[in-house]
Amino acid sequence: MLVCSALTLSTSLMRFQFMLDRYHTIGVDAELTTWNLKKHLLTPPNILVLNLSISDMFMAMKSPIFIVNSLWYGPVLGEIGCQIYGFVGGLTGTTSIMSMAILAGNRYRVISKPFDPDRKSTKIQSMVQILFIWLYALCFASLPLFGISRYVPEGYLTSCSFEYLSDNMKDRIFILIFFIGAWCVPFSLISFSYINIVSVIRRSDFKVSENVDDNIYRKKTEMKITKTIFILIGLWMIAWTPYAIVALLGISGNKEYVTPFSSMLPGVFCKLSACANPFLYALSHPGMKKEIVNIISNCCLSSSAETIHLDFIKGKTNCSSSESNSSSPSKEKADFTQDRTNKNANEIHPIKNSRIS
Repeated sequence: MLVCSALTLSTSLMRFQFMLDRYHTIGVDAELTTWNLKKHLLTPPNILVLNLSISDMFMAMKSPIFIVNSLWYGPVLGEIGCQIYGFVGGLTGTTSIMSMAILAGNRYRVISKPFDPDRKSTKIQSMVQILFIWLYALCFASLPLFGISRYVPEGYLTSCSFEYLSDNMKDRIFILIFFIGAWCVPFSLISFSYINIVSVIRRSDFKVSENVDDNIYRKKTEMKITKTIFILIGLWMIAWTPYAIVALLGISGNKEYVTPFSSMLPGVFCKLSACANPFLYALSHPGMKKEIVNIISNCCLSSSAETIHLDFIKGKTNCSSSESNSSSPSKEKADFTQDRTNKNANEIHPIKNSRIS
């Protein structure tokens, strides 16, 4: 009974993961295609968003292995495959976390210092930030490959992650440091930045205008920004807090609360974040939405023009065929009339015809 229940839960998670992959593919494809066709959108802030998309894309590339492991009921690629799976997960997960944190910090700097000429990031600064993000993530993700902790199968043995159920003190210290560096630090930066953004916007709206419509518009804008910020913070917490809770339960000795199903859920929530990031950080941008609408409109117009052109050629061919077909009966009628005339002439002049013959 327990085995059947475990297989059912594993299959359900596999299907849900497959569904999330489809939405993630749609979002990332739309985002990357737009940036490839409209390179003027790659401003320094958007380079960080592109880095987030690339990280999420590599994170999603693990899904086929997860699905195969679910069908195989265990790690198909063995220990080496488990190490690679865990390393890619740790690297891309930490990169995504830090990318969102630095994006929040950059937004706060731009909004809090509107008259500072150096408030906006340059391309070089964005590239340095991206380099720092990947090195920061690589530092944590590579340590288990060199004996500091390790990557092991988790849950229903369909995925691999850090060893957070070990009684070894060195493994526990590593998980605790990783929790501080990959959850506490970015969460503090994200919360500080977005909460202060709301505070700056509210302070700037203290100057009440005499125009009632302006006041209503400001209030609606403030509410919209506040709602967006709470969505960003809430989604980040929903995506990455389950992993932190499970890891802390493991290293604190409360292993009885870490079941195979509960240890599999954090990975699903992380994938949920990867699916939502393209829509929240890239496709919600006004310039990006405008360019996507233009691309779709141009594609539709090109398709319509091609269809009209083909219909015109087809109609012209049909007209030519009709003309040739209509000319054939006329020719046959003329030949028939000529034969009839000759026959009548022979009947009228029999003597002349006999002399000729």
